[in-house]
Amino acid sequence: MEDNKNNKTDAREISRKKDLEGVTFQYTAPVNFLLERLVLLGMFYAEFDGLKDYFYSDSKCIGCGTCERVCLSGKIKMIDNKPVWQKDIKCDMCYACLNYCPVQAVQIKSKWYMNSYTEENERYPHPYAAADDIAGQKRRRKLNENKDYSSFIHW
Repeated sequence: MEDNKNNKTDAREISRKKDLEGVTFQYTAPVNFLLERLVLLGMFYAEFDGLKDYFYSDSKCIGCGTCERVCLSGKIKMIDNKPVWQKDIKCDMCYACLNYCPVQAVQIKSKWYMNSYTEENERYPHPYAAADDIAGQKRRRKLNENKDYSSFIHW
């Protein structure tokens, strides 16, 4: 049994060495430094400019209001039986509106730097959480925001 375990370890080590043959890591630190800065820049752009018109609903929308019920940030309001994403409220980017729409009417707009394939692709709701469960989280969040916790804080 011990020999079999050693053989597997040796095979993994040989495979790893073959994968890394000819690969040098002398530029890893500078490249990682630059990539980290690019990610931060992308996050900054997305938060302050890129998300202004990120989601929309297409003609398949039936006005059921599921997107508004599951939106934890409260960004979506139903106006004339159509979802409207409020510009003054920050989106949590949870994608619940996109994934729980029963007719797949919620879409992501394509940008010059990103193609969106939501019109062709399937949706991926959580397998163990229904739209009502997400809406329940929203109700609990509002209840907790209205509670006075000052009696629990001891300075």
